[in-house]
Amino acid sequence: MCARGPMATDGDLERHGLHDSATVLQVLRAGTWTVEGRLSGASNATLFCVAELDGVQIECVYKPVMGERPLWDFPDGTLGHREVAAYEVAATFARVCDDDAVLIPETIWREEGPFGDGSCQRWIEVSETQLVDIVHTQEEQPGWLSVLEASDDFGRPVQLIHQDDARLRQMALLDMVTNNSDRKGGHILVDQQGDLFGVDHGLCFNVED
Repeated sequence: MCARGPMATDGDLERHGLHDSATVLQVLRAGTWTVEGRLSGASNATLFCVAELDGVQIECVYKPVMGERPLWDFPDGTLGHREVAAYEVAATFARVCDDDAVLIPETIWREEGPFGDGSCQRWIEVSETQLVDIVHTQEEQPGWLSVLEASDDFGRPVQLIHQDDARLRQMALLDMVTNNSDRKGGHILVDQQGDLFGVDHGLCFNVED
């Protein structure tokens, strides 16, 4: 199922100081990385970096294998590879659909990162737009779809809702194909140009022996 959403044009990219996907991938793969900080809320080591090549700088997220936390249901040292594989599937979806909207930011694998092998993904500067929310009401929200109803710790009714957006249907299909076991509202981002992205795909492609 292909769903075309609003996407930045080449003019938009130039106006906002952004770069096309081919340039981003080249800089991530061949550029020099400078570690700027660590995302403290992540469950695995997640470093905010700047990759630079020929004067072009790309902000990115670097996840070294050495910082992966062992999991009982995923082989050790494989989460970064799963991130890269999920991006490749999303990019293939976009090509098949003849759509510029790749639902996962550019993601590559490098063996010579500052802390060894790991995945690297373009950083998304998010807007305040939310496509998934929890509200303290059971009333219907125009333009939103209800996922489930529950109650909070104080017994008040709450709803998990998401916007009626065709791109979320496409993301749900991507999650099914990649067997994503970790889709959260916080993993669905909308950038400053209104484009939708999913992040944190290390828990994809699992099999049960």
